[in-house]
Amino acid sequence: MKTLTYKVKEEVIEKLLDLNSAFDLYEQKEIIDEVIDITEQVLRLHGVIRTERGWAGHFICANRCRFRRNTLLAYNEIKIVVSSLGLMEIDGKFDTVGAGRHFETMAFHADKNDKRYFDADVSKQVYFDNDWAIAEVDADDKANEMHEAVVAEISTKLEQGYKFEVTE
Repeated sequence: MKTLTYKVKEEVIEKLLDLNSAFDLYEQKEIIDEVIDITEQVLRLHGVIRTERGWAGHFICANRCRFRRNTLLAYNEIKIVVSSLGLMEIDGKFDTVGAGRHFETMAFHADKNDKRYFDADVSKQVYFDNDWAIAEVDADDKANEMHEAVVAEISTKLEQGYKFEVTE
């Protein structure tokens, strides 16, 4: 991989030097497009970039949940937040986070206007095939497995070219 990285750096530097000597805007644009293509190829080689975050990704009562997972998946220009939560505590007792469930996992496109944290845009839900709800209370281990299964499914689909288009 080191050799590839070195070759890529050499190629990008060469293109940027060409940019300095380019005579017109059209030629500069072509060179910039080539650098972008190289960058996208490198990103595809590295696959999905996964970032674990320390806050809840969805749900108005997330601050009451003892179980919270928030994973940002980035692949090229697509950013998706996978959020799991559960064990909502109210007055010392566990309550459901939705109809008949104590844990849930959801996924959303990241907010395109949020350039710092890429938090979830909850109006742009991403649908997946794996389980998304657990009715049991004592199931944080199962909730972790559910979260990981959804992360794996979405990551695989991204690498296979699935775009998770948003219909408005």
